[in-house]
Amino acid sequence: MKADGKKLKNDEAGYALLYALGAILIVSLVMMGIFLKARKNFLQINAVDQLAKMKDVKEYALQEASMTIKKTIETKLSGNIELGLDKTVLTNKMSEVTNELKNQPIKKSNIGKQHDFSYTVKVSNPTVSIINPYKFISENSDASGWIPMDASDSKEGIVNTNTTFQLEVKVEQTGKNGQKKKASSKGDYVYEFQWTQGQQDAATLKLDAWRYVYYQPSLADGDELITADTWIRKMDRIYRYQSNQPLFPYSEYFNNYETSYGRSNNFLVDLQDGTFLNFWKGTNSVIYKDLNIAGSFLLKNGVLLSGKKSIIAKNIMALRNDENLTQEINAIKNLNIRADVGVYVNIDVSNSTNKNAGFYVDNDSYEIKTPNLLVNNTGSAKTDQGFFLTKGEITLEKETTGNPSINFGEYASDAKINNPIDKFWDQFMNGGFVIAGSNVYLTPPKNNIKIDGVSITGGKNDKRRIQIKEGNFMLTTASLMNQGEETFAYADKGTFISKARPPALLELEGKETSLTVENGVSFIDAPKMKRRGSNTKKVTYYNDKKYWNTIRLKDRSRLDLGVAGIEPFNLETQAKTTISMKLLPNLELFDTTFIKEGLKKGKETIKGKLIIQVATEEDGDLLIQELGKEVPIEASDESKAKDGVVTIVKPAHGIVPENNSQWIIQRVFDYTNNESY
Repeated sequence: MKADGKKLKNDEAGYALLYALGAILIVSLVMMGIFLKARKNFLQINAVDQLAKMKDVKEYALQEASMTIKKTIETKLSGNIELGLDKTVLTNKMSEVTNELKNQPIKKSNIGKQHDFSYTVKVSNPTVSIINPYKFISENSDASGWIPMDASDSKEGIVNTNTTFQLEVKVEQTGKNGQKKKASSKGDYVYEFQWTQGQQDAATLKLDAWRYVYYQPSLADGDELITADTWIRKMDRIYRYQSNQPLFPYSEYFNNYETSYGRSNNFLVDLQDGTFLNFWKGTNSVIYKDLNIAGSFLLKNGVLLSGKKSIIAKNIMALRNDENLTQEINAIKNLNIRADVGVYVNIDVSNSTNKNAGFYVDNDSYEIKTPNLLVNNTGSAKTDQGFFLTKGEITLEKETTGNPSINFGEYASDAKINNPIDKFWDQFMNGGFVIAGSNVYLTPPKNNIKIDGVSITGGKNDKRRIQIKEGNFMLTTASLMNQGEETFAYADKGTFISKARPPALLELEGKETSLTVENGVSFIDAPKMKRRGSNTKKVTYYNDKKYWNTIRLKDRSRLDLGVAGIEPFNLETQAKTTISMKLLPNLELFDTTFIKEGLKKGKETIKGKLIIQVATEEDGDLLIQELGKEVPIEASDESKAKDGVVTIVKPAHGIVPENNSQWIIQRVFDYTNNESY
């Protein structure tokens, strides 16, 4: 069973049940005269040891029970289940949920500030009923979401259901004198679930999920696919996972033979710099022996690393300057970097007047290898500041030596922080590259740069290569500020009228320069201030060219995006450069605005080869029909692509392999109701 990728049918008017930091926030929805009466507000409880009142424990118990039921439902509904066109199969699955929870009761003891509370939640057999199907609407007023279908709407092959579980909570508090105080409460957990039958291929599902950034779709089945939003937040959460991060023993590194760090009292620890650490030039400065970090290596005060050796981190490596913004020029030179989970770059130069401010990788025959690379808030839209790969290779793939990934269970536990290894972990570890509100250059340095007499170099014929082996790629204006996840947004204040954040830039230059997405998917994002509606309805900033992201190719460089989704962006390419992409069937998630703008007569910015591989011959014909009167476009082989012309590559046999029919989730909405205390 798969989640619907075609019509965005998993948003509940922007309000679904939100699970954040282990808590639930359920918001009443008022839209188009439809009132969905749900629980106004669950307590934002993320630390069970803070509970001190009976009412809080009852709310917490309802919260935990709802989350447990939801997760159990998702597990029961995962896989290719033949749901059929009535409620029979679903009713049986929901009964399995109750039976499982009877065998594994929802209960906790010794909780609360004084460890004096315990609770048990009894889950009744569910009531499953067929209800009127919903349809997705998007209006000119920017209201979008789900409303019940009208009598005239076709409901053939669509099933919508309401499953209600009655919950009974019993709480007991034991006083200091052993006296027991008891209380109870009741409520309903409601799970609305709508499905239909159709066809989706794996690439469509993967890209439809990945494209979500800042907003998160509410996919319902247990096989949920990772979104860029989940990926970005996970990187930031891992960076902040350990609240107490010991200092890296800088002097000790140079004064003894030890090469492994990152353990204390048999626990893993993430090591931070604490102040700027110079690993750049001279005795007792360069990385003169391999450095092995058992957890994360977090440089927060700027980065100057060199040494012709290796740094290996079993978790992530953070390359940042947000705790020391005066460190404006940062660099890695001739050093192998391996981070088994990811590399998180955040070099904030937004207020710098130094034209050379940024982060430079001059790595010649050395390599950076990691599954995940996030370049966030690095660079300034109106300058050439940013992240530079002036020489070298970055390979994004997970560790293939058979060594297990980081075990977060080896860290000293912190009950307030969730373990990052969740149902998305395996997908996360397949890798990814996200450019979030940053300038990324695979080019020679724009200016002559010397740091303490050491030059940063790169010529037009030097090798500059980023290979994304299994992961996905995203270019987006949404970014995190230095404070972290709570600042993640498309705009400074994250509201509809806020000032949009600067767009992102990807620039490649040189015949030996390339970025390749080998087996994942790519999405070129456009800024949005609200949850997106249907693809035909755009919101503020989406159609404003000055806020679009930019891809720029120079001097025979090449960009291969693989299977791609495209929203409006600026494409600037010189002659003899190449950008290629593969499209989903039916041209889904493909906006042609960048072609029309880039090949506008007399204002052409696309002067290189633009190669588009379509899924079917019919898709190719549709593109040629749509664009043929406005831009140069032709069907041809990739080898015959011409500069300044859109080359449509059709499949050899004119068809796409037939997919098996699947039951597709259209809508999920869950909430609590009828609480009584």
